[in-house]
Amino acid sequence: MPIYVRNNGEGADAEALKRFDEPAWNNPVVRFLDARGRDVIERRDGVWSTAGIARRMTAALTAAEAPVPTWLVLAELDARRTELPRVVLAMHCFWEGQAKLGGLAGVADARPAFLEGLEVVDVRYDPERTPLAELLDVAERAGLAKRAWIADERELVAARKVLGDRARPLAKEPDPAPASDDLRALKRSPVGELPLSRTQAVRLNAEIGTSDRPRQGTLSPRQTLALEASNAKTER
Repeated sequence: MPIYVRNNGEGADAEALKRFDEPAWNNPVVRFLDARGRDVIERRDGVWSTAGIARRMTAALTAAEAPVPTWLVLAELDARRTELPRVVLAMHCFWEGQAKLGGLAGVADARPAFLEGLEVVDVRYDPERTPLAELLDVAERAGLAKRAWIADERELVAARKVLGDRARPLAKEPDPAPASDDLRALKRSPVGELPLSRTQAVRLNAEIGTSDRPRQGTLSPRQTLALEASNAKTER
């Protein structure tokens, strides 16, 4: 249960600050407490970003030996999406590439595009969850790595160990594919009508493309209820 306590407030806010020995003027502080009001993980201030909050939530759940839902992991990935390393992979069909690569644990985005006359998927990935060598190995075995363009010079060295001279530096931006080519499986499903983050949409597109339904935990509880209500309305 989230609780918001104002800095330099009165009444219950002031009492809460006093109880937890927090100064009246402070940077944003995020604390995770158990039922007895004890910290589950250490107190931390200066937590400004969505990614920072999501990481703290994950740490608290892990410390409490509770499961970390996939939707929370995806929220943290999505908040860092544009800052993550990038690889552009050429293949025979970017619909297939987006669906297969979008299901990998560390993939935060996978966008269909064109580069040098080839269909490609522009991938953003978290190397801590899916190292580049692992991502390229999956792509290679699935026939999704005719060529690979790497944005980071250090990662290019790792890529050439897997793909040889098919790995090259990314010197030109890919041309985005039409919107109708993006998230094809998801758009054909009622799940596509839900409000989704980009990373969540990419993951769901992969799950629906292989099994016709999302895996348990990819949708948040609120999204699951909205989907159930939508399905019930359609059936009526």
